[in-house]
Amino acid sequence: MKKTIAAILSVCTLLSLCACGDKSTADTSHTNGVTDEMSVTDGGHTPPTDAFDTVNVDDIISEFLTQAESEGTAPEAKEDGVRLLGDKIEYDGDGINIDGKTATVNKAGTYAFSGTLDDGQIIVDVPKEDKVTLILNGVKIHCEKSAPVYIKSCDDATLTLAVGTVNTLSDGSAYEYETAEENEPNAALFSKDDLEINGKGTLVVKANFNNGITSKNDLEINDATVTVTSKHDGIRGKDSVLIKSGTVNVSSGGDGIKSNNVDEADKGYITIDGGALNVSASEDGIQAETVLSINGGELRIKTGAGSENSWSGNPYGGASEASAKALKASSSVNISGGTISIDSADDAVHSNKDVTVSGGNITASSGDDGVHADETLTISGGKMNIKKAYEGLEGVTITVSGGETYVKASDDGINGAGGNDNSASGGGRPGAWGGMHEASNAKVTVSGGYLYINADGDGLDSNGSFTMTDGTVIVDGPTNGGNGPLDYTSSFTVSGGLLIAAGSSGMAQNVSSSSSQCTVLVYVQGQGGDTFTISKNGEAVISHTPAKKFECVLVSSPKLEKGTEYTAKAGNGTEVTFTQSSVVATAGTGGGMGGPGGMGGGMRPGGGNRPPRW
Repeated sequence: MKKTIAAILSVCTLLSLCACGDKSTADTSHTNGVTDEMSVTDGGHTPPTDAFDTVNVDDIISEFLTQAESEGTAPEAKEDGVRLLGDKIEYDGDGINIDGKTATVNKAGTYAFSGTLDDGQIIVDVPKEDKVTLILNGVKIHCEKSAPVYIKSCDDATLTLAVGTVNTLSDGSAYEYETAEENEPNAALFSKDDLEINGKGTLVVKANFNNGITSKNDLEINDATVTVTSKHDGIRGKDSVLIKSGTVNVSSGGDGIKSNNVDEADKGYITIDGGALNVSASEDGIQAETVLSINGGELRIKTGAGSENSWSGNPYGGASEASAKALKASSSVNISGGTISIDSADDAVHSNKDVTVSGGNITASSGDDGVHADETLTISGGKMNIKKAYEGLEGVTITVSGGETYVKASDDGINGAGGNDNSASGGGRPGAWGGMHEASNAKVTVSGGYLYINADGDGLDSNGSFTMTDGTVIVDGPTNGGNGPLDYTSSFTVSGGLLIAAGSSGMAQNVSSSSSQCTVLVYVQGQGGDTFTISKNGEAVISHTPAKKFECVLVSSPKLEKGTEYTAKAGNGTEVTFTQSSVVATAGTGGGMGGPGGMGGGMRPGGGNRPPRW
């Protein structure tokens, strides 16, 4: 289901992370490291209530393209440098061989180009140790049967866009090669060696044949405004792609930005340090063969026609078999900064191994998982708002030690599971139907931060263990009796922090008896918007307003004390009076096959309403 999170949470003050029974006095307010102070009975976190703001990447790119075309339709050739004059080329210096409408740079140096070339080409062919800089001073080059700019041989090539100029490269729909074995160049701007694009100008690339920009080695972009529309991949740097600053716009029929060196472990990476990136890709948005690092910048990414092209809920259909993830890497995805907005048909963030989020601000709407790691997912900082996903956070080992995370999932909010979801390779998207499966080594740990889960499947699901030592976790869990706010296989231990989990009771589980912080599972019914309270001597010490219907609420808090009598109530409904007689207690009547160590939601290892994930 597609529901907007509309809950207002009022949570108790974490006076100290004391063990159950510790009656020490502390301050009456607390800063949890995420938002402002919150008092005992009022205030607290309010989950985002706005609907997902669609990433209008296509409109942004179209606007850039329209502006560039209006500003650079008829560049004139300068008197100095290389003059492109429609059907011929003029040049008065040395270092360049002119043959009809082809200019071949054959000597190291810096060369400026201006004007229009109707069907011609610039080639760089110098000794491998030489460096060449091409200054594009307002050019419009079309090459019908090959790449308009072809860096055939050099050490380093630099493409500098003159300040304030608009430079356009375009190709035809088919290339011609001298032999049947050749397949290069295959991009409108193609370099066999290192390529840097810089300058305060604009480069527009229209690739009708295949890729937009390709470097067979390292590709770097600084300052420049680069807009690429391509039949296949937009921007490729085989060994690496580094974007330091500027504006990069990509609209591609394949991947948006890609580094694809599969043979060398220290290559095939992408690093984004700054700038503005707008990527609309039919397949993956930004894909690194090894490591994808985002340290800054503003990124807007749309893949596979967006999250509305979701396959979830239809295990036998599916929108596409192509991988359409927004951020993807085979080794690791590391996010330490930047503002990232995602609207993806497939996983918003995906790694075949590890994902680490230590900073930044991420907003995502996904047709599959919000964040998926085949191995380890670590969240230590930043703010993340998964507004729509099938499963919110997924990995074999999930560790949350900081940050502020909101998740809205149509299945599990957090899923600690084993294996992979087969969706990284692109052969079987959406892959969550057949890869992640039950594994006793699955482990979820929360030791800090703030985590809000709104799940239609299990709220917190681990096919192994779940450990909580600190932090705040709020779960508005399922209304479906075949799921539960908690679903674990081996153990769920709590020794600190605040945990409130509300939802259906048919498969409800309490935490493990080995927990050291007082926890109570209260069977009490309420509707979305009904405030649930636990009071002592008439004063509320725990208060939470679930977003939807609930039949039970599990609470673990340092405010609960062993041997103390409490009254629990949902809205204006029935009151349940209980004494916290043990560390792990139950109040009221209800539930089904759950309970401490019970089956809970574990009848189907993957959780939710889908087939088991074997």
